[in-house]
Parts: sequence; structure tokens; C-alpha cells
Amino acid sequence: MNENFKDQLMHWASSNQIAVKRQPLQSEKKSRDKEKLSQRDLRELMGADRQTYVRKRGGALKQR
Repeated sequence: MNENFKDQLMHWASSNQIAVKRQPLQSEKKSRDKEKLSQRDLRELMGADRQTYVRKRGGALKQR
């Protein structure tokens, strides 16, 4: 909407005793709480301490 038209509409509404619904102002984006992970959780997410398999002769998988 044009600002002038908005002002005219507000003036008209106030002179005609009509309740005007005002939209709440949009607040800034809410920041997320940072997730605190333990050392163990971080290692698990990175894939450390997982079983490692290697393809050997003949296509067989062997645990390293």
C-alpha cells in the first residue's frame, strides 16, 4: 500500500470511529540456543572409533 493511502485510511477510520487492527511489529530473528555436545558426541558425529573395512583379494571385506 502507498504510505499516503495508509495515512488517509487511518484518518478516515479514526474520524468514523472504526477500530483499526494494527499488525504487531516483526521482531528480529530469534537466535537459536547453541547445542552443547560432549567430546564423545563429537567423535561419534565425525565417525571416529568406527569399524573400518577394507576390500581384500577376491572382493572380500575384511575388518582392519
